[in-house]
Amino acid sequence: AVGTLDFDYNTDTNFASNINLSIMGLSLADFSNPTHRVHIHVPFADTIMIDIGVLGLVDVPGGVEMLGGSAFFTDAQEGYLLTGNSWINVHTNAFLLGEIAGVVSQVVPVPPAFWLFGSGLIGLVGIARRKIAT
Repeated sequence: AVGTLDFDYNTDTNFASNINLSIMGLSLADFSNPTHRVHIHVPFADTIMIDIGVLGLVDVPGGVEMLGGSAFFTDAQEGYLLTGNSWINVHTNAFLLGEIAGVVSQVVPVPPAFWLFGSGLIGLVGIARRKIAT
């Protein structure tokens, strides 16, 4: 099984919204035991940072997905999250310790990404206009 987890994160409010989870190769039947959950953990510990759960999961062709979840992070949890020092674990019937385990990659703030994209786009437009003028 492989999967992705993405969400919007507001560093002012420590709030994660639009949590979207997609796991290919599993079905809802793989999560029949109530202890089988999806968690974000603190690194190198069994401490659960955020319990995403499985309540919003639905079967889709080839797997399961959950769209539109939300969660609050404490300041300490935010520190782990923003530095890429946390990991996700998906527990299923077949793999009690985790079907999927992976590092939550470092969060990239959206505004700087837009500024970089915008400045690059303006530069390309300027070059194109200069070529047309000559």
